[in-house]
Amino acid sequence: IQGRMERKELFKLISESGLFLLNSSFESFSFQAVEAMALGSVLIATKAGSLKEIIEDGKSGILYEENDFEKMRTLVLDYLKQSQNYEYLRVGARKRAGFFTFSHTFSALTKFL
Repeated sequence: IQGRMERKELFKLISESGLFLLNSSFESFSFQAVEAMALGSVLIATKAGSLKEIIEDGKSGILYEENDFEKMRTLVLDYLKQSQNYEYLRVGARKRAGFFTFSHTFSALTKFL
């Protein structure tokens, strides 16, 4: 995707694609990962920064080592060949994304304080 796109159109595209690939070497908090998960996309991402804390590998997405382009390629091709086998990740991703909602975060914070 290049250039500017309306948020509604972007979310529709992400949701319809079914796969979200995040090949990043640095992430603080990855809103795009949580948004893709909430939209039910299968998320394949590097273990960079907060991604390994946001994504439960094998439950809500798939993680691979940074710069391992062969592994990334293999994961994407496997998804493309048998996307129907990844439904459990879509369900897990939606569930995990709920952990990062404002209400959940606020509730957890007030319990901590």
